[in-house]
Amino acid sequence: MKTTVVVEDMSTDGSAEGMILFDFPGVDVMVNVGSGQERLTFPAMDRVVGADDLAAKLSGEVSATYGTLCGAIEQIGATRVMSEVRDGESRRGMLTGIDHVVVVVPDLEAAITSYTDLGFTVVRGGRHPIGSHNALIAFADGAYLELIAFFDPTAKHRWRAALDKGGGLADFCMQTSDLKADADAFRAAGVAMGEPWPLSRTRPDGYALHWVLCTPGEPHGGLAPFLIEDTTPRDERVPRRRTHANGVTGIAGLTVAAPDVASVRRWWAAVPGSGVHDVRRDDVGGAGTRVTVGPHALDFVAPTTPGSPLSTWIASRGPSPYALTLTTTGVTGPLDARRALSARLSLVR
Repeated sequence: MKTTVVVEDMSTDGSAEGMILFDFPGVDVMVNVGSGQERLTFPAMDRVVGADDLAAKLSGEVSATYGTLCGAIEQIGATRVMSEVRDGESRRGMLTGIDHVVVVVPDLEAAITSYTDLGFTVVRGGRHPIGSHNALIAFADGAYLELIAFFDPTAKHRWRAALDKGGGLADFCMQTSDLKADADAFRAAGVAMGEPWPLSRTRPDGYALHWVLCTPGEPHGGLAPFLIEDTTPRDERVPRRRTHANGVTGIAGLTVAAPDVASVRRWWAAVPGSGVHDVRRDDVGGAGTRVTVGPHALDFVAPTTPGSPLSTWIASRGPSPYALTLTTTGVTGPLDARRALSARLSLVR
């Protein structure tokens, strides 16, 4: 198997950001240096998460042509890469975007009515065998909003804690091209990621949907994502009705209250498909890390001012999704939190 690793985001001073991660029998590396592009091949190496290790391995394997690259790596701490398997081999794990964001509600029928009044097209999703049922709001960008409630009052689920504290935004799920590989990457980076387990949902029309999940355990639930890989076609799980009277077309960004931003940054930097950058959020009195995956941005933000609403949120709800921004072709601004059943939603262009 041959893998191409393209070092990207190289600026004129050789700077970049992120990490490199691969474990293939042979690696073909395309390096963008200045205005040219050169290629080198070296044997497989173990997981590389530090610049010193990477620079040492490279300098021991390649000619002086790449001395400048090694020096740049030593200076910046690590380098961000994109990897692609060639010669017909399947692609390694890579996150591709937000799959869906969870809004937990006390009563599903009331939630359907309320979100319809907000201008969304809401489609009943069906029942899970764990005592829950849902309705979905699908977007043109492929992501969706899941309204979920528990029809079984004895059902045990970690989202009940959010429901007991008022409901609203509770969790988020990422799409992946290889659930096991991405779960392993999060686990190796320090996330208490559980083992894959199957789940299903029966739609109102009787169609049985099946998928596999990987969910983070405590203390990382709500802060690290859960991952999903479909067994039945994803287009059957996600409603095809994706236009809305309020003009919403997709997810612009998710804000997650996160007191330990350094750990979060380390997790995401280790997972292929994500870009990691610093972010300042004066609107919530915080700062942290912006992770970009596919068309979506996730801001993991810690409070940095005494009056930050994130402090109250973390004290009450723990590290978890705080706000969701949606793109629209219509009227912009925050949605009525009462009608959104405590979910903090806003529309932007």
